[in-house]
Amino acid sequence: MEINNVNLYLLINLYHTSSGDWSDILLHRIVDGIEETDRIIREGALDYLFGALELLVGDISFREQLHQFSVSTIVVDEFHTIASWGEKDEDRQAFRKWFSYLGELRSVFPEASLLALSATCTRKISKRVKKVLNFRDNTLEIPMSPDKPNIKVVTKKLANSVDQGMAWMVNALDSIAKTVIYCNSIQDVSKLYVYLTSEVPNSVNYCEMFHSETPKAKKEKILNDLCNEDGLLKITIATSALGMGIDVPKTNNVILYGVPQQMVKIIQEIDATEIYEEQDEFDAFMSSDFEFE
Repeated sequence: MEINNVNLYLLINLYHTSSGDWSDILLHRIVDGIEETDRIIREGALDYLFGALELLVGDISFREQLHQFSVSTIVVDEFHTIASWGEKDEDRQAFRKWFSYLGELRSVFPEASLLALSATCTRKISKRVKKVLNFRDNTLEIPMSPDKPNIKVVTKKLANSVDQGMAWMVNALDSIAKTVIYCNSIQDVSKLYVYLTSEVPNSVNYCEMFHSETPKAKKEKILNDLCNEDGLLKITIATSALGMGIDVPKTNNVILYGVPQQMVKIIQEIDATEIYEEQDEFDAFMSSDFEFE
């Protein structure tokens, strides 16, 4: 028997944050049998359902439960990740493979409208995503420029060694404003952290590392501090694991230690900071052998 809930919105956040996506947690609570959430999902007593694709598409029992609902709208956030995370190799065995099956939700709810959102979409990504989501040629597109005129972008070529390339920062550590430093690998994060904390030992009190191998409890502590305007952290050295889905307030500097080879990643890392009226500075550092795709 179908539940008559014509106002249900199915909201899908494609980005699973490193600290644990709360939408995943919500659905796991439902599936794991907590009575109250089971009752809510069973009776359709909700207007919005946030979900992860592994459950919405990949879990057969949960997918059958979704058939009970009359979904009016499917909203997909951060849709550009479909292109980078969901279309690789034979049999679509890519990272979080269910991304490439997202279009199948449209067959489950053929009458539902579909809204896809992203702050970083190239024409190439748009073409891929339209195919995955089964968009028609007459789909309405609303393009907007990601340009932020109050951000100053500075590029500097550095020596390949950390001590030669980042010596300038050692003298500025004590007085530097809140800064996020992005690296392209965990190895670079570790090298930079060791260098800075070795040269300025007391910086261990306000300098942290954030990457995919950071313990969950540590990630949550760092994220809570970063999202607090009065947080103690001044320097956060991270990979792209600290990216989409986070706004770091009162951050005046974003440094890329080794520029990503995709423009999409650069824009996402700039967007990790909350922009104020005063001008922020975005520094991109590259080694002499750097090549941009």
